[in-house]
Amino acid sequence: MKPLIHATISAKKFGGLPEDYQAIHDFFDWPKIAYPHMKHRAILHNSFGIYLCERIFGTFIVNSDGDKVSVRDVAEQHVLDDLGRIPTIQDWLQHLELVEPWMRAEKTRRSVDLGNYVRGDLNTKIEELEELRRAALSGASHEDLRKVVLDGTARRFVQSPPPVTDREVDDGTIRIPDYGHEANTD
Repeated sequence: MKPLIHATISAKKFGGLPEDYQAIHDFFDWPKIAYPHMKHRAILHNSFGIYLCERIFGTFIVNSDGDKVSVRDVAEQHVLDDLGRIPTIQDWLQHLELVEPWMRAEKTRRSVDLGNYVRGDLNTKIEELEELRRAALSGASHEDLRKVVLDGTARRFVQSPPPVTDREVDDGTIRIPDYGHEANTD
């Protein structure tokens, strides 16, 4: 049944004009745009679709007669008019056959055994994270920790760092301490 026919039935049953109910009935038939087949009803013509409709349109609408009308009642009537009952999602899905591998979430890609390469790389990453942790605990500044992350220089911070000495350099740059990064004073 077309949404306009549903809306006309709703106007006769609940009062007001068909336009008062058109959006609700359009909602239930939106899946028909993507899948113009009777099976489109499996998506919203069920108890969950009725719940979604109520969440979207609110508990009540006010029709053109000024009467409050339950959105749930309008939604249930739509499904009943089309199907003669209100099924659950389970009622629809229990008959769905999972015939394609992607429907069963089966992996279709080849698996590759990376063996020692992955384990070696993982061990390196764990060591780097441990160095970063030690650098953070040693009191390294935020900028120093950022530098550690960018270039992996954590070992410099956990060993005895040189004393911090601010010194003016000819180009106007100050070195704080000599870990290889420079702060511009401009």
